[in-house]
Formats: sequence, C-alpha cells, structure tokens
Amino acid sequence: VAVTVAAARQIRPTLTIADKRRADDKLLGRLRRER
Repeated sequence: VAVTVAAARQIRPTLTIADKRRADDKLLGRLRRER
C-alpha cells in the first residue's frame, strides 16, 4: 500500500498541472467566445 501511495504522490502533481492547464484553456476559450 505504501508503494502505491508514494507512486500516486509522484503522479498526482503532473495530473494536477495538466488539469490546471486544461481548466485555463477552457476559461480562455470561454473568454474568447464571449468576445
């Protein structure tokens, strides 16, 4: 179990960054569409 948790901790940061980039892209897309 400890191994999976450690692996998850290493993988999560990359996923969170990707999610943030996707969220930013969605927000930018909405702003561009509204304009």
